[in-house]
Amino acid sequence: MADYWGVFVRYTRIQDSAPVNGQFPVLFAFYPNLYPYGFSANTGFEEHRTVIDFEAGRDIGIGDGSKLRALAGLRFAHYSSETNVLGSAIRTTTPYTPNFFTRQQFDGFGPRIGFSYSRPLSGMLELAAEGSAAGLWGRYKTNIADTFNGTNVFATTGGDSHDGWVGNLEGSIAPAYAPYGPRGLEVSLGIRGEAWFSQTDTNTFSANASSNAPKGKFTGPPLVPGQREDRFIWGPFARLKVPFGN
Repeated sequence: MADYWGVFVRYTRIQDSAPVNGQFPVLFAFYPNLYPYGFSANTGFEEHRTVIDFEAGRDIGIGDGSKLRALAGLRFAHYSSETNVLGSAIRTTTPYTPNFFTRQQFDGFGPRIGFSYSRPLSGMLELAAEGSAAGLWGRYKTNIADTFNGTNVFATTGGDSHDGWVGNLEGSIAPAYAPYGPRGLEVSLGIRGEAWFSQTDTNTFSANASSNAPKGKFTGPPLVPGQREDRFIWGPFARLKVPFGN
């Protein structure tokens, strides 16, 4: 039976993108005399997440070669996303070009607790499962840059920045190959799921607006409504675990 303490460092990088092309209805907000148009657009969405964990854990044998490890430590996370819409439309004979850009970001750190469980399957192959919860305090940032070019030009820019909490739950299960035993090199390939609560959070803010439109079509600085969104992701993952020492 194994019974020992260990210190671990974990690095996780997740990248996602979702390009969309097609016909979309649009209403350029804050300008009441602009009507919705159907327009063709190339829409791109990307998000990146980098997570670094520093943790200490204790492995305890629980019989049949199975091991349970309780862990506690600190988690740092960086998240960023970009949404970019490049569009074109024609109303009567006038061409219009709406462009919308939004960038959101969070950087934070906080405590993390969890567990891992492993059970031998055959030879050097074992089944590994993990679960954890974390709370991260950090800084939210949101920036927008929207333009609408047609008979007149309308532009909106601005941003919000404030501190807040992000909650995180995650779990995984995978077969793991450990050719040098439980304290050696380990390679895993399995399924992983994560939930990030309040991953993006924007307070209502007053943006900067400008236009060369005649008076009456332009209402002045717009008030951008706040929003808060969670992120839920799951899928296959690969992991390489390298020990620093015994």
